[in-house]
Amino acid sequence: LDGFPALGEGWEAVETVTGRDMERWTYRRPFDLVEIPDAHFVVLGDYVTTEDGTGLVHQSPAFGADDMAVCKAYGLPVVNPIAPDGHFEADVPLVGGAFFKEADPTLVADLDARGLLFTKLDYEHSYPHCWRCHTPLMYFALPAWYIRTTARKDELLAQNEQTNWYPGTIKHGRYGDWLENNIDWSLSRNRFWGTPLPIWRNDADPSKVVCVESLAHLSELTGTDQSDLDPHRPYIDDVTFTIDGEPGTYRRVPEVIDAWFDSGSMPFAQWGYPHAEGSKEKFERAYPAQYIAEAIDQTRGWFYSLMAVGTLVFDRSSYENVVCLGHILAEDGRKMSKHLGNILLPMPLMDEHGADALRWFMACSGSPWSARRIGHNALTEGGADERLGHDHTVGAVRRDDVGDVGVHGDRGVRHERP
Repeated sequence: LDGFPALGEGWEAVETVTGRDMERWTYRRPFDLVEIPDAHFVVLGDYVTTEDGTGLVHQSPAFGADDMAVCKAYGLPVVNPIAPDGHFEADVPLVGGAFFKEADPTLVADLDARGLLFTKLDYEHSYPHCWRCHTPLMYFALPAWYIRTTARKDELLAQNEQTNWYPGTIKHGRYGDWLENNIDWSLSRNRFWGTPLPIWRNDADPSKVVCVESLAHLSELTGTDQSDLDPHRPYIDDVTFTIDGEPGTYRRVPEVIDAWFDSGSMPFAQWGYPHAEGSKEKFERAYPAQYIAEAIDQTRGWFYSLMAVGTLVFDRSSYENVVCLGHILAEDGRKMSKHLGNILLPMPLMDEHGADALRWFMACSGSPWSARRIGHNALTEGGADERLGHDHTVGAVRRDDVGDVGVHGDRGVRHERP
């Protein structure tokens, strides 16, 4: 059969059906290792194609966003036999305790032994790995706390219209598309370090929660002075309280807050607003910022968190004008990264070519939003270091207020401490 080389020779098509024809066909699953009741029938999903396979794929709602959405639409359960460390739960037959990627040979061998394996093929395909240690990764569904930013989408779009972007294409392009396709903000993180999520939940009735506003509010709830408390883990996790007339004890939920929310809170958090004395006046004088400049990747980072938090809390974006900078790249065009070992430290670069040569290159090698390839060759090919390092020194000798002496070297002006 054309398009199905794995079948080999001697097969013929006896009937052709569409995916929709197969909807809710039942089937017998190849493994019965995990109990999943009333879930073994064909469902439809518009992300499945025949270009990347047969057009028939299994669904794992605990391990993929597309799978989760499709299974929710059909009322299917979310079953997860794998622990957060990537190993199968110990009570799972055959592969209990095994790392999920190391279980493949065992599962294939079991299919073969039971006569259910048609064929086995090795093939290359893209798969997510940790960019630092190269460990295979797994998408993993976890319960989380969200901010319903989708409810304020129109306000975010309106704030974007009032913002000046340089270059202008970002406004309705990369950033505008991000806002148009806004999804709710996953606020919580399952980590130790970070700003603790200030939500206390009743251990007798988990539906009852209290969002704590400040250390003063926490003091009222506990009946003790918490003004000197370090509001981070592990100290904050030891603080509990009860409410008269309610059974159970309120304990803080274990999650911390997404660090991007911290970054978006900078305009008011830097002043201790609204609790610190004088913070309201300082904030009102400085908000919103007239200007912000960051690299283009911050359209989904700081630019968004600042606008989102500002709009959610103050009905106004945290900034008025944006200069969206291009990335500084290695000479071969790759991103500079410690992981890749191609980091270029600025001080040795200036020691060899002169600070003014580097400034000249940065100023003249394109618009601020253009990516720049930088390195020793880039600075010498254009002669920037020769023109600025030799012919136009800033000064032969000078002494500044802290006693440093500027000396004229081969490549412009350097500072040397006595």
